[in-house]
Amino acid sequence: MADHTQELRQLMKEAGISSFRNLSDRSEVSLNTITKLRCGQADLIYYKDLDRLANCLKVAIAELISKFSDLKPQTQNLQIAQSELLTKLEFQQDVLIKLESMLLQLPTVVYAISKNPDLPARNLLPLLRPLDNLLQDWGIEAIATVGSEVDYNPKLHQLMGSESIQAGDRVLVRYTGYVRGDQLLYRARVSSIKEQTIQN
Repeated sequence: MADHTQELRQLMKEAGISSFRNLSDRSEVSLNTITKLRCGQADLIYYKDLDRLANCLKVAIAELISKFSDLKPQTQNLQIAQSELLTKLEFQQDVLIKLESMLLQLPTVVYAISKNPDLPARNLLPLLRPLDNLLQDWGIEAIATVGSEVDYNPKLHQLMGSESIQAGDRVLVRYTGYVRGDQLLYRARVSSIKEQTIQN
């Protein structure tokens, strides 16, 4: 296992960081994680920690992985694997940024509802906007609005309940489905209008 301590000390010096403890405090990353960097195990560090370290050291994440990983791209396959890992990590970070407000606030709202069941559900609607924005960015569209009545299409709809119906019969959308262009991601779950009327 290679020792990259001197390389790390050089980057710290250039960034005005005096010690590993100081680097840990500034980046809010544990000393154990910094030890992984010193041992050439940057590929084993979580993206969020790599991002914090890179910001403190004023280098790109790709450079950090390249300098402090013993999985050097000696072959084309290793180079491709490293590139794919970085792309995956960047993608995950991008998704987290888009959903940040929902991820941070939704658990608090759920807790508030558990303490106050009379809290209006409409207060949740603004929290779901980041998810709508993300789906829009990815070109993902809802098949139909929940509560709407549509003609049954077995290619797009999954029938709930026991009643047998034919294509073109009117159905009620219970759970929306999604498509991306011509690709079906999830069928919308629907129930027969007749069966719904009987239940009511």
